[in-house]
Amino acid sequence: MAQTLLLLLLSALLTACGARPNIVVFVTDDQRHDSLDVMPNVQRLAAEGVLFREAFSPTPACGPARVAMLSGRLAAAQGVHVNEGAATAFDATRSIALHLQNHGYATALFGKYLNGYRDLFPAVPPGWSEWRVFRDGPFDLFKPGSIHVDPVLSWDGRSQRVTGYSTDLLGDYAVDFVERYARDPNPFFLMVAFSAPHVPLLPAARHTGSFAGRVPEPPTSIDETDLEDKPEFVREADVGELARAFWDLGHARTFEMLQSVDDAVGRVLDALEREGLSENTLVVFTSDNGFLFGEHGWVGKGVPYEESIRVPMVVRYPALTHGRGGRTSSALVSHLDLAPTFAALAGIPFDADGGSLAPLLVAPRLPWRFHIPLEFDATMGLQLGYRGVRLRHSKWVLWDDGRLEGYDLRRDPFELSGRLPRQPTTGS
Repeated sequence: MAQTLLLLLLSALLTACGARPNIVVFVTDDQRHDSLDVMPNVQRLAAEGVLFREAFSPTPACGPARVAMLSGRLAAAQGVHVNEGAATAFDATRSIALHLQNHGYATALFGKYLNGYRDLFPAVPPGWSEWRVFRDGPFDLFKPGSIHVDPVLSWDGRSQRVTGYSTDLLGDYAVDFVERYARDPNPFFLMVAFSAPHVPLLPAARHTGSFAGRVPEPPTSIDETDLEDKPEFVREADVGELARAFWDLGHARTFEMLQSVDDAVGRVLDALEREGLSENTLVVFTSDNGFLFGEHGWVGKGVPYEESIRVPMVVRYPALTHGRGGRTSSALVSHLDLAPTFAALAGIPFDADGGSLAPLLVAPRLPWRFHIPLEFDATMGLQLGYRGVRLRHSKWVLWDDGRLEGYDLRRDPFELSGRLPRQPTTGS
C-alpha cells in the first residue's frame, strides 16, 4: 500500500515537473562497488542524489549485464546465454533506447556496446540516433587501436580509428552531445560506456603511478586457504601467495584508470550545469559488474561472491528530489531496474523484470524488494553455471552440479564458509 501511494505521489510530482527528463548514463567496465571514494566527481553526484549501497549485477559478466541494463530483463531469459556473442544474441528491438527514440528522444551510445559487437561492426542497431562504439575485436584489448588507446570505432555506421585515450575521447563526445542538444525541444538519452577499468590496466599517462602504495588493506578473504566450500574450478584457480600482489596492483591501476573516468563525469556534469540542464536531467553512474583481486583465490568476475555481483550505483534527478541530495538507500536494486526507471520517468510503457527506482529517489528508505535473482550459464565464461538469490542478509547459490552454497552475510560477511548454515539470521 505504501509503495502504491508513493507511486501516485510520484505521478503527481512528474506531472508538476512538466518536461520529460534528459537521461545520462555512465557505465564503467569491471568496477568494484567499493571504489567510489577515489572519484570526487562521482562523490559530487552522490552528494546531490542517492547512493544505492546494495546494487547488484544479476549476471556479473559484461555482455549479459549490459543486456539487463538495456532491456530490464534477465539476459538468459531472453536467449542471451553467452558473454562473447551477446551482441548478436540480443534482440535489439527490446532495448530501452529504441522505445525512447520512438517517443521522441534523441539517443546516443558512446563507448562499449555488447561483447561480440565485432561480428556486427560497423552496423548500428535500431534505436540509436548517434553511435560511436568500440569495434571489440579479439585482440583490440592489447594492441594499438585498442579500447584504451587510439580505438577503432563505428562512427554512425562507418569504421574510423580515432587518436587519443579512449576515456578522454568519450568525455569529449559526451560534452559535445550535451552542448549540441541543449536547445533541442526534444529530450535526449545519452549512454557513455567507458572501457575503464577493464584489463589491460592502462591508466592515462597523467595518472600513471598516482596510486602506487595507496591501496586499501585486503579483507580476510584474500588469505582464504580452505576453499573446499567453493566450486572445483575456483579451487583449481587458487592464486595462493600471489593474491596480495594481485590486490595491490589491481587496486592501484584501477584507481588510476578511474581518475580519467571521474574527469569525464565531471566535465559532463559541468556541461549540463552550464547549459541549464542539470535540474531536469536524470544522471546514473554504475558498472556492469564487480571484480575480485585475489579474494577466495580468484581473479576476475562471474562468480556469485559479493565482490563480483555488487556494483556502484548513484542516481541524481533534482527535478524530482527538489534538492534533497546526499542520501543513501539500502534497498536491493539491480541493473534490471534501470530501463524501467527511464521508461517511467519518460512516461512510456515498458515491460521489464525490474521496477522503476523513481520512488526510491523520493523516499530512499521505502520498503523494497526482498531479493535479487542471480544467474550464470557456464557458456557465459565459467566452467560451471549457477542460479541463486541474494537476500538482504544471506545468499543461496545452486550450482549446475547440484551443490548448494549458502552464506549468512551478517555472521560471515567475507563469505569464508559456504557450507549451509544451520540457522540463517532471522529476517534474512
